[in-house]
Parts: sequence; structure tokens; C-alpha cells
Amino acid sequence: MKMVSSADKQYKILQPSILAYCMTVMAGALLMAIRLRGMTDDEVVHLTRCMTTSGHQLRWPEQWRHLVVDKHSTGGVGDKTSLVLAPALAACGLKARLLSVDF
Repeated sequence: MKMVSSADKQYKILQPSILAYCMTVMAGALLMAIRLRGMTDDEVVHLTRCMTTSGHQLRWPEQWRHLVVDKHSTGGVGDKTSLVLAPALAACGLKARLLSVDF
């Protein structure tokens, strides 16, 4: 049986935090580079495709294809539109996922 050292345990506990910090720093560096140097049209297309295919992607049943709607929020504090809109859409038989809620 392999013994796990205290340093190994600490590394496993800290690794997610370290990765999150590194990702934050890398994202900041990328944004600064984009701001200072700009992006070509091809770079914008590539970055957009990478962003749209990353993370969680919702899969809706095929029979809902004509019923799925989307509502984007401006992200403002106190945005109450979703609170009214979601039940109204449901009352019309439409399917909407409010993406402001973490899952």
C-alpha cells in the first residue's frame, strides 16, 4: 500500500484553488492583451466558437425544438424581468431555462 505524504494531501486540497487563481490571472492577461493589441476577425471567430462550446451545454428534447425560448439578462442588480417573464412563458407552453441560476 502506498503511503500518501502530508504534502501530497495538502497539494490535492489546494490544487483547485491554485488552478482557479491561475485561470483568473491568465484570463486577466488575455483581456489585457486583447485590449492593447485587438483581435483579427479570425481570432474573434475562433474565440467565440471556443466559448460557445465550453462549459455546460443544455440538451433539450427534440420534440421541444419549436417551444424553446431564451431570455438574456443585462445582469443589472434588481432585474425583475425574469420573475414576471418566466411564468408568462410557461403559461404559453414555452420552455425557458433562466441561466442566471447556477446548476
